[in-house]
Amino acid sequence: MSNKSKYSILIIFLITLVIFPVYYKNKNVSNEIVNSEISSPSLNYENVLIYIKEGNNTAAFELLTKCDTFAPCQTLLGYFYAQNSIGNDHNKSLAIFYSKEAIKVKSVKAMHNLGVIYLKDKNYKEAVKYLSMGAENRSHEANYNMGLIYLYGWGVDKNITKSYEYMNEANNLGSTKSLEVIRYLKTVM
Repeated sequence: MSNKSKYSILIIFLITLVIFPVYYKNKNVSNEIVNSEISSPSLNYENVLIYIKEGNNTAAFELLTKCDTFAPCQTLLGYFYAQNSIGNDHNKSLAIFYSKEAIKVKSVKAMHNLGVIYLKDKNYKEAVKYLSMGAENRSHEANYNMGLIYLYGWGVDKNITKSYEYMNEANNLGSTKSLEVIRYLKTVM
């Protein structure tokens, strides 16, 4: 075999190793993901994000149930159950369960989500407990909601100063919706 032939075979081999995996990685692989058994929770989670980006919440939910011991999956499962994102299986007790499991490993998003579940149920004591956890861990969403809690006096004494502090922190962490509340608070302080 000539050197030119060996070189050609090597090039084809390298193309197969480099180009095809990149192509298939970027290809819409939804059906292949669901039908395969993936043992890595982090890989399952990454594939869940692909489904969500594609708008395939049913497949995302199915895969989430296969990685339900992994905190990021637990956080999303809690969210799916709480928000009824897939059109069925709305189950608040499972939303609370998965959120609490994720909180055990310090999922800040789960702290916020669980606080919102309790806030919607007007269980203000639990809402304040979890939202303040999220706020202490620099969640702009939790800070914003804590600001609302103090603004309206939901389960706490109404406190414009604390509301302003939470809203200001939410703004510093990237919340744009807190600006309108801050403007209002400045007029009543």
